[in-house]
Amino acid sequence: MSLQVLLTPPGGPTVEVTEYLADGRISLGRGLGGSGATCSFSLVNYPGVVSLAEVLVTWDGAPIYRGQVVRRKRTAPGDTVTILTPDCEDAVTRMRRRLVARIYEGQRADAIVADLLARYMPEVARVIPSLTAVMDMTYNYVTLEEAINRIAESTGADWLLHPNDTFRMFVETWDGHAVPVYDPANILEGSFTDEVANQAFANRVWVLGAKQAAESYKTQIFSGASSVFPLAYEPNYTQVKVNGVSRKVHLKENRQADTEFIVDKKRKAVESLISLEPSDTVEIRYRPTIEVVDYFEDSGSIRTYGLYETVIKDRKITDKAAARQRGRAALRRSATQRPVFSWQTDGEWDVYPGQRVRLRWPQWGIDQYCRLTDVGVNFQWLGDRWRVVASLTGEGL
Repeated sequence: MSLQVLLTPPGGPTVEVTEYLADGRISLGRGLGGSGATCSFSLVNYPGVVSLAEVLVTWDGAPIYRGQVVRRKRTAPGDTVTILTPDCEDAVTRMRRRLVARIYEGQRADAIVADLLARYMPEVARVIPSLTAVMDMTYNYVTLEEAINRIAESTGADWLLHPNDTFRMFVETWDGHAVPVYDPANILEGSFTDEVANQAFANRVWVLGAKQAAESYKTQIFSGASSVFPLAYEPNYTQVKVNGVSRKVHLKENRQADTEFIVDKKRKAVESLISLEPSDTVEIRYRPTIEVVDYFEDSGSIRTYGLYETVIKDRKITDKAAARQRGRAALRRSATQRPVFSWQTDGEWDVYPGQRVRLRWPQWGIDQYCRLTDVGVNFQWLGDRWRVVASLTGEGL
């Protein structure tokens, strides 16, 4: 089993730097979505260039990390020793450098994701589940990462970009070639923990979306006895008639020389700048500002634990359908108390967040499937072989 660390400087050849690793160590972290992967290592007395170099880490030729050096720090702990410590960003950063300007109407979520990747990141292989939700999405020069995150949030899906340039989206979990099993035989002694955290527990989820003008108009009638007319809602597209005759109306911030009525949206009021008689009839017609609001609850969980509420505020949610998708996805994740397990294992490197694994711990009567949420892999050269230790965290399913 062999590990290689390869650097490719801008315009230069690829160089293997494995022999320069400080203490023969390198650590990889793996996360979901935009959190991406991390790669930590230092080089001792390396003579080459590392700034903006492409980084590729392989294990027996298979890529296990792919990224780029965005910063480097140099220290001199001794007269003859120079330590270079690169700061790497993984391949997910490519998704932050590609802008999406597209409109999708009435399309399935999985079709939108597939089209986004085909247009803006065609170099990746795609593994996309069936996401049948039909949605409208407008992307006005947002990053590819944000464009995909909007769909993931609405459908309850997660995603990750593998180091072999495979984009994987999934709901809840995904399976590798086989489901790994962890038990006292392969869990390092003293590393297993079991925790139940309730900070994010919620069985009723409120969704507060965008504020926008209602489609229908509301009309309010006043007498000319007052010059200020309070409205029931924040107004949009305001029209004013006095005794049936239309008048010049402008926003307070856009008052002009011929303005006869001004609209103060914050105060939800219209003010007259002209003289009115008490007998005058002032008709104000406007489209009220409404907010997309909905809530979802798990009645069984409420009966068992009582009511625990949380709120999602997202101005990108512009209709009830999007609110329902987002709320239901959030409720699935938060309405049950899930145990969180952590452990270490020797020799494991080919595991990733979101993967389904089986955990057995007879001492506590645990035998259940888990979803990996955090993965860290440490490699150390022992002189004749590499030792690989994976630190894993998973939540019970």
